Amino acid sequence: MIYELSTLSQAAIPTPFHQVLRMLDDRGKLLRVYTQNIDALELKAGLSFGVHELPEHRGISHGAEYKTPRCIPLHGTLQTMYCEGCAFSSSLEEHWTSLASGIRPICPKCDNVELSRTKLGKRPHSVGSLRPGVVLYGETHREGDRVGKIVSDDFQGKGNGQGKCYADVVLVVGTSLKVPGTMQIVKGFSQQIHSNAATNSARSSCSTGIHQRPAKVLYLNLNFPTPTNTWSGVFDAWIQGDAQAFAAMLCDEMLKELQADGAQGTKRKQQVDNAESTNRKRRRNTKLSSTPKKILFLSTYIENSEGNATACRVSGPSPGGHVASQEKLGKQE
Repeated sequence: MIYELSTLSQAAIPTPFHQVLRMLDDRGKLLRVYTQNIDALELKAGLSFGVHELPEHRGISHGAEYKTPRCIPLHGTLQTMYCEGCAFSSSLEEHWTSLASGIRPICPKCDNVELSRTKLGKRPHSVGSLRPGVVLYGETHREGDRVGKIVSDDFQGKGNGQGKCYADVVLVVGTSLKVPGTMQIVKGFSQQIHSNAATNSARSSCSTGIHQRPAKVLYLNLNFPTPTNTWSGVFDAWIQGDAQAFAAMLCDEMLKELQADGAQGTKRKQQVDNAESTNRKRRRNTKLSSTPKKILFLSTYIENSEGNATACRVSGPSPGGHVASQEKLGKQE
């Protein structure tokens, strides 16, 4: 099964949503992506990816430059295999022959140690076998300390290594939110962002006399997570619709900004050309409803607090898409 999954993963290509993440990253508007997927398509899309060793574990002095990968795989990936005995790790591709034959590969490090012990006449030890670097439900993440440190730093606005830099918007996409760890991350970011937004709103209302809670935490999925009362006050808006249709709309808006700015240079022109090509392919493969509803989303860019970009207001068609506020959801229960 692992061989088949790995083969499918290798053949998969980034979706329009992955391309939008790359565009946001290129523009300096993407703080972090936490993914539950194990196919590493974010890496194919061009995002830095993985859970690297913490600076203190690599001998990096305090204050030295250290950049956390843009995308953090919460459930591991199919790219690697590791030994449950000695923690040796290697590329999964190196063991395709064994996996294709249905044989679980043994750990080469453990095997070499055992050969050395045998030559010295020492008693035999067990030789570990390799398993995929994915986290199954109920398992402890073997890199949980590193993931936890990254999440904590992002909560505290220290994730970019360059002073305080909080996320302004959180977009939760395509997950049913059933895994406890992911639920805690989403609720933690929601609390942090709403706390920052409340502070800024209080300052603004003092001068204008108007107090309005902006949409900062958005949930994009066909179905709202259940039980709904668990998520009371967490999300500001539910965008009910397809993630790829949403990506195409967001891409359109970013293209308009790029073109309005009079984009110059080969790199930026290439971004526009690639995005237009992705959108054309997506539209050919997407059949919209004959009477599409409108969806409205605010501040859809995942920006850092240092950014000067104006909040982007976008409306457009999506198959059966609409926005339901948290208050409306409460009345439907």
